[in-house]
Amino acid sequence: AEDIVLGKRICEVFGKVTTPANLPATLYTCLLNLFSTSQSAALAAWKVGFLQTLLLSIVATSNSRKSGSSVGPSKTCLGLLRVLEALFLASPEAVEEAVTSKTQSEQSKDSVRPSFADCLLVLRPLCDKDESLCSEVMTMITSCFQAEEEISQQHCLANLLLRLELVHWLMRFA
Repeated sequence: AEDIVLGKRICEVFGKVTTPANLPATLYTCLLNLFSTSQSAALAAWKVGFLQTLLLSIVATSNSRKSGSSVGPSKTCLGLLRVLEALFLASPEAVEEAVTSKTQSEQSKDSVRPSFADCLLVLRPLCDKDESLCSEVMTMITSCFQAEEEISQQHCLANLLLRLELVHWLMRFA
């Protein structure tokens, strides 16, 4: 019961900010430290829907960066990706949900795919322009593979990367 209350509180604090660019850097650090030290906090946040909120925030921030917003979206994207990575490392179930759960795509209203796919596709062109962002995405994907190995041998992430045609893109940076 305490875990669910904690998870709801995390979502509440994160959700009070209207745009991810307005989030203070200390909030990223606090969430990063919380998920890194408390697996139960990460699981609680995941159970109450924090993963989808976080993925949608990354997509929104990335879209604002593409449209030329100058509110520091690069740092915002980096902070959000680090929190996502910490959530994935602490909660392998979150990786499974991110890779397998189907939602309505923001880019294409007629296709249904995982929101993690939208996140990767929106970040791809930004990574081509920003090395630090690219490095963070690569680290996050590596963390996803590690977490996925803990819970299943289905290799859903590898299949997703192949379907999205991201493997060749990733190989350019290796």
